[in-house]
Amino acid sequence: MSNPDGHEVGPAAGAAYLNDALNRLGLRSNAEIARITDVSDGLISKYRRGLVTPTNKNLDKIVSVIVPLANRLGIPMDPVEFFVKFGLIRREQIDQAPVESIYVELVQLDREAGLIDEFEQQVLRRHVQMLVEGTRRTLEEKRAAKPGTGRKAS
Repeated sequence: MSNPDGHEVGPAAGAAYLNDALNRLGLRSNAEIARITDVSDGLISKYRRGLVTPTNKNLDKIVSVIVPLANRLGIPMDPVEFFVKFGLIRREQIDQAPVESIYVELVQLDREAGLIDEFEQQVLRRHVQMLVEGTRRTLEEKRAAKPGTGRKAS
C-alpha cells in the first residue's frame, strides 16, 4: 500500500522499518524485545513479519523503548516514522499540527503534572522529548533540502 506521496506504508513497510531499527540496535530476539517493551512476543513476531499492523498503544510501547536506546547509542531514529511506515498516521498530519495548540496542551499537562505520579511524569517527559527531537530532525532535513537556505542537503 502507498501513501499519497508514493511511499510504501502498511504492515510490510512497517515491519521492514522496525526490523532495520531493531537490527541496528542488536535486538534480534522477539522474547527479549517483548520483555523490554511489555508487548507479547507473539505480537512482536507478527509485527516483524508484517502480518499485522500494531495498535497505536503497542507501537508506542515499542517506540518508547527503542528510540531512547538508539539516542543513547548515537543512532538517529525518528519515533514518528514508525507510525508513518505502519500507516497509522501520515507525515503531513504531524507537519501541519498547529504549534500553538500543542504548546497549550503541553502547558496544561505541565500544570496537571502534580496530579500524576513520578513514573507517569517520566513517561510524559520522554514522549515530549522524542517529539521534539523528531520534529527538530525533520525541520533540519527540510531546511537542508531547500535551496537558498545556506545549507547543503546531505
